[in-house]
Order: sequence, then structure tokens, then C-alpha cells
Amino acid sequence: MTEEINGCPHEEGLDYPLGQVCPKCPFWANRQRPLEPPATVLTAIATYRQDQWEALLAAAADRDKLEDTWEEWNAGLEKLIARLEARSIPYLRVLLDVEEIEQFCEEQGIPNDAKARSILAIRKAEQNTQ
Repeated sequence: MTEEINGCPHEEGLDYPLGQVCPKCPFWANRQRPLEPPATVLTAIATYRQDQWEALLAAAADRDKLEDTWEEWNAGLEKLIARLEARSIPYLRVLLDVEEIEQFCEEQGIPNDAKARSILAIRKAEQNTQ
């Protein structure tokens, strides 16, 4: 993660149509983001086991934002990874267990949502790369 604001947090093609500007972030319209992250940045990607998908959906505070099936979610993940690889952006898949997510959220006093799962994935990635 960088410690600077480097653009709209929404993803073209996922949060808004390809080739358009983000309707939620007009400030970033037509501004170029950095082409490559600093060499020290490693993108942590939270992954989940297929057999835990239903349990994740049941526990997630943002259930309405998650795909109905692991297969649908995984297809989106593979597209994201293809984009990262095409841009030579280093990444690390971080397997999260549903019980581990629930424990982390309880300890932190935060809801089990995308932000919480991202924070947990980043922490685990940092531990694995030290």
C-alpha cells in the first residue's frame, strides 16, 4: 500500500463502465494515475476456499456486494490477476479462513466487510514477506 492518494479508489469496468470516468470521483476525471507502483509495493489479494464460500456469505456484513457463488467470485479474481500480471504488478494471494476473519473482526471491533478482509490480507501478506 502506498501512503499517498494516487487516484479514485473505484475500479474501471467493475464499479463503472470501461472508458468512462468514475461518477463518484469527478476530481480524478481525466487525471493519469501513476503508471507503476513503487517497487516495494506488493498487492495482497484475499482469497477464500470454495468450501467456505457459503459460510463467508453468511458472516459477511457486505453480503449484498459479494457474488452469489464462489465460481462467479473466482472468475472476477482471475480477471483482476490477469490485469495485474499484464502490468507487471507484484501480488500475493492470501488465503483467509472464515473463522480467522470473524476472530479478527471481533478483536478489532469492526464489521466483516471488504475493508476488514483487505486489512487482514495485508497484515498476513506482510507477515509472510518478512
